[in-house]
Amino acid sequence: MVYGTIPGSMSQSHLPADPPGCLNLGAPDFDAYLPDRASSNAFNGVRLELKQRLLAWATEVASRLESFGIAAEISGSDESPSLLNEGRVHDQRVFFWRDAEARERLEGLLEQGRSLAAALHADAHRMHAYLGLKIDATAVEISIEVHPDAWVDFRNIRARLASADQALELTAALESLPEQYALKVTNEVACSLGGIDTNRLRDALDQAEATGAPLWIGWSVPRDVAVEHAALLEEQLEDAIVALAPVYRLIAWAPDNDCVGLDREWTLARAAKAKAHDEAEREQAAWEAKKAADDRREAERRAPRRDRGSRRTSAPPESLNEQKPEADLAPMPPPRPTLPRIGRRLVPARVVDVDPHGVVDRGVKVQVLSGAFEGKVGTVQELDGKGGARVLLGLLAVRVDVSDLGVVRESRERPTLASSHRRPSSPRQQ
Repeated sequence: MVYGTIPGSMSQSHLPADPPGCLNLGAPDFDAYLPDRASSNAFNGVRLELKQRLLAWATEVASRLESFGIAAEISGSDESPSLLNEGRVHDQRVFFWRDAEARERLEGLLEQGRSLAAALHADAHRMHAYLGLKIDATAVEISIEVHPDAWVDFRNIRARLASADQALELTAALESLPEQYALKVTNEVACSLGGIDTNRLRDALDQAEATGAPLWIGWSVPRDVAVEHAALLEEQLEDAIVALAPVYRLIAWAPDNDCVGLDREWTLARAAKAKAHDEAEREQAAWEAKKAADDRREAERRAPRRDRGSRRTSAPPESLNEQKPEADLAPMPPPRPTLPRIGRRLVPARVVDVDPHGVVDRGVKVQVLSGAFEGKVGTVQELDGKGGARVLLGLLAVRVDVSDLGVVRESRERPTLASSHRRPSSPRQQ
């Protein structure tokens, strides 16, 4: 499927109207993607309003991804039924993918062997590994997706798995994700990332290529859970996608993550593309010169004889040599507005009093001192006896080294979600 939003830019009417910190998913957001509403234009307004909130949220996520060396560009899927989405809006997506410079670098390789028809009807996102958020009628999910059309990234993953050290680096990064994360080939049963090995990853890649479905690594939150914990979920989704950043860095091809030595192929492809471009320009120039000469001859043939003589002796009117005043020239179209970069949320950081002599044990409240969840406060659920602890951070259970935890002194901080306590729903959620 092709998505119509231009990455990194939107029309003025589509600029996010709400400030960051307002994701606040409610039942109407999920209902807009029910099967019987997917082809209806009556819900375009609801879907557009949600899209604006998602894009505003995404700008904050992008600023955090930069700290992992990921220069991500943001784009969103279409919110209205159209030819591009085959007349049905099944879900709303936000993509974090390679920036324009990185995509241009790979363009020559990715287009090799593709017909013009395939290039015109292809979804550009499928040609690149990306991080993303998706919401439909049943759930909201955070994931990395790699479609077989992103064959550069596929080759990069396979090359990494062929090296023992590089494969271990990837499997360790996958195992360090919260236990709610899973691996699947879309529409297949998800499997846990605990104890994942290279064979399971190779099998998943083989299945994706055989079925044409993307490889999916992520976390899915059911609709009822998302609505119940809407106030907490915005921050949790942001943390969840940031937690995937180290895995994305190992999967997605980049000049500093080139496991297959594509630099030479890229250089040759770029040279071939430049040569083809030069040849096309020469052919175009030759055709235009021939057409101009033919037009002159035809004009002379059709002109009356007396006009031909006067045209040979008279100079062209002075007015033809005069340059039009600048005011008469057609104005240049205004530049397309770009999606504004919204800074991090201006909320005071949670002040936590950490006991330097505290002992990390079951039931103890702790603060994470480093990593993707740095600064988050949770409760220790269990210790593994190997220097690690299972810490509940809201809806996510994370494995963290005890050395990266600080014991929080008793305070009046809000407890983490370790019970079935339900918060009262806001009017939006009703």
